[in-house]
Amino acid sequence: MSLYRKYRPQTFASLLGQDHLREVIQNAVRQDKVSHAYLFTGPRGTGKTSTARLLARVINCTQVKQAEPCNSCEICREALGESLTDVIEIDAASHGLVEDARDLVERAKFLPIRARKKVYIIDEVHMLSKSAFNALLKIIEEPPYHVHFILATTEAHKVLDTIRSRCQHFDFHLASDDLIQMNLETVCEREGIHPQSDSLRLLAEQARGSFRDALSLLEQLIGIGDFTVVDVQQTLGLSQELVVRQFFDALLRGDHASALTLIQELHDQGSDLYQFCQAFLGCLRGQLLQGVFVVLPWIDHFYHALDQLRDPIIARLPLELAVMKCIPSTPAQVTHSPTPVAVMKECAPVRTVAHEPVSAVEKTKSVSQQSGEVAVFNPDSFLSLIQHVSLRSLIKHADLNFSEQELKITARNQFEMDKIRSKDNLSQLHEALKRLVGGEPTLSLEVADLAPAQAKGVSSGDISSVF
Repeated sequence: MSLYRKYRPQTFASLLGQDHLREVIQNAVRQDKVSHAYLFTGPRGTGKTSTARLLARVINCTQVKQAEPCNSCEICREALGESLTDVIEIDAASHGLVEDARDLVERAKFLPIRARKKVYIIDEVHMLSKSAFNALLKIIEEPPYHVHFILATTEAHKVLDTIRSRCQHFDFHLASDDLIQMNLETVCEREGIHPQSDSLRLLAEQARGSFRDALSLLEQLIGIGDFTVVDVQQTLGLSQELVVRQFFDALLRGDHASALTLIQELHDQGSDLYQFCQAFLGCLRGQLLQGVFVVLPWIDHFYHALDQLRDPIIARLPLELAVMKCIPSTPAQVTHSPTPVAVMKECAPVRTVAHEPVSAVEKTKSVSQQSGEVAVFNPDSFLSLIQHVSLRSLIKHADLNFSEQELKITARNQFEMDKIRSKDNLSQLHEALKRLVGGEPTLSLEVADLAPAQAKGVSSGDISSVF
């Protein structure tokens, strides 16, 4: 039996991540005010069908205790074994015609055979045709006393408003990574395996809020035994942090050849390009939050590529197109990565382990390192690397002239020059310039139409000399 079926919640107390609706449903059971129709909506793997089955059991349980099904009476045992004839589960994807809806309406009129109530669970209800929805309107609005309807769907917007208004609507939320990791640890303990904690965290992140997806991923790895992060990466084909960083560096340099080579090698190694694109989007988001605004159009290009990678005609093409769209708007070539390691670790949704074997992709070197070509200064990129808004505004209105690893900043007046010359601002300017062009660049400052305020170049070792 699949893990997600084996460990399906059997009580409301074991239903994780949905506290906001669990208490409401249990209060209705306690007060004997269970609604005639419910609509459960939310992403896949969040517990909609499990909650529907729990509700169906507690409605018919003969020994309800504290608004929980006993799971030991004859009715509960039959429901758990999926043999209770009065709990009818219907897949709307394959029974969505108006004829199916009319047949349901006719059968609902008959009294239950074994249980107190008939419960119809209609999964993926959004797949019903409009005619089928209309055929169900009357009975959902005024069902017989012995009938309850529980509708479940991942696409609430496709359910007719007339149906939604006749149901109590509960929206299921995606679970947090912490909650999913806790659930995975419980399952592993019951299965007698002891994987690395970081490997379970990585599985939780890849599940993206879905308990079922997390257990499905765990099932792929459970045969290994006490698996590690490396096992997870290899089994699931996850992209490693260093590859994401190399790809970012290649785009920032405007080096489309290296970026396309990375995509080719990932494809040849059998890596999941969809997962790689997700990881790269996470990296771009981290860069954007750090104030690197040059990545803003890239996010749009790779977000579109991610959507196309769901069902590509040519596996690599969406990523390759995104690369070519990014290149014209990238900064000119640089010789040093502008990405701090700390930022990459924060934004990358995958993890690595120290001393991992270096893959063929990771051996790719930048063009600038191979050829030693001179960096070209890009003012927009320089501005995006300046963290302080006030300093960025001052530099934006100054005249910038970069030549032979020296940046000359000409301020409009002495007041602005004095602001720029402050110790903190000068240090930040030098750091931004160093990140952009690499090496040990120097700064010189002057005021427009006046003699240079400080002709001496500034390097990392003598910033204090401008004061």
